[in-house]
Amino acid sequence: MAGPKQNPFQLPPEPKTDWDLIRWTLFEWPRLLDWSRHLSRKHILVLYLVAMAWILLLAIGVYGSSLAVVVALELPLDFPAQFKPTVVQICADNPGFGERLIGLLSVTGMEFETKLAFGLAAGLAVGLAVGLAMGLAGGLARGLAGGLALGLAWGLAEGLVGGMEVGLGAGIGVFLGWVVGFLHLPFYLPQAVVALIRLDLYHNPYRWDAGVRLPIWGARRRLTGAAFDDPETGTRFAEFLLEYRPLQRKLAAAVLHAAHAGRWRLRPLNPELLTPPPVPEDRPGYAPSAGWLRELAGLRQDLAAARGQTQISFKRAAYARFSQRLNAFRDLTLRESPRWNRWYPDALDSWRSEAAKELHRIEDQAASQEPIAVNRYRTGTPLRPEDD
Repeated sequence: MAGPKQNPFQLPPEPKTDWDLIRWTLFEWPRLLDWSRHLSRKHILVLYLVAMAWILLLAIGVYGSSLAVVVALELPLDFPAQFKPTVVQICADNPGFGERLIGLLSVTGMEFETKLAFGLAAGLAVGLAVGLAMGLAGGLARGLAGGLALGLAWGLAEGLVGGMEVGLGAGIGVFLGWVVGFLHLPFYLPQAVVALIRLDLYHNPYRWDAGVRLPIWGARRRLTGAAFDDPETGTRFAEFLLEYRPLQRKLAAAVLHAAHAGRWRLRPLNPELLTPPPVPEDRPGYAPSAGWLRELAGLRQDLAAARGQTQISFKRAAYARFSQRLNAFRDLTLRESPRWNRWYPDALDSWRSEAAKELHRIEDQAASQEPIAVNRYRTGTPLRPEDD
């Protein structure tokens, strides 16, 4: 007998290679923290040092990009008072973009690397101190982010500006460190562009980055629509979000509603499906009202009673009551929160259509069995000569 179907969005239990470790450090920090709870402090420290080497390369890339922006916008020429004289002189003496960029790298590169290394070392010290009190992996991760911001700030300030203007450079550096570590902006921009071309349940930024904080244009609409069309995959994707993506619990709640409504649409007039949607308890804004849940339970009872009737006249009356209650339930759904109710009217319309067809079929069947007299002995059963 085959076992339960595996969730295609399931993550591996641990990083297998150094590259996996770096990717987890940047994009899978909740999973990294969970996994690191089972490791010794020595092992975590070694992994941290490995990650720091790769983060150092990332920081150097961010620094080079920052210099390119400074050169492209000709900021030293427009605001000479804010930059060191050597920086202004390089931009004035070299008209070409490449010459200016190489000149700035040669003048500021060594100083930046020294300050960046000091910032990461300070981050390590702070991370160890915090980690001993709050958990080593979490402290080191915070120390790595703080050290990156400090190193970028100090390196940019000392390399490009001087005097009272150091504060401006430090502010720019801290901002860049915050952008990289908190908003994931260097990763967000390509994610947003790719999402414009292709975005579905299997291909979306949330699958490979737990740090997506900025909205992806159209992601909620397209992912909930995909879950409505494919409820089983949508449910598994929502479970993945709830387990591995703490920043996307609202999206998970919306996807669960869409998948729940999608099941209703695919299997109309099935009373077993008339159950409350599985909304996370920490998202009360996506929970239906008590009145809606009460009417849902009543609707399920009416449908089960109608399907269980064997007498044709009683069956017709039961389906008529169910159809009326179904119409009222759809109107009630429209008055629920717009955060989640948008998917249910389409599903309920398919139920109304099938209920109307079933009621019409029962009425045709009843008409073909029209009694010639009322049966006084068994109510609801036609009295026919052939029954004698």
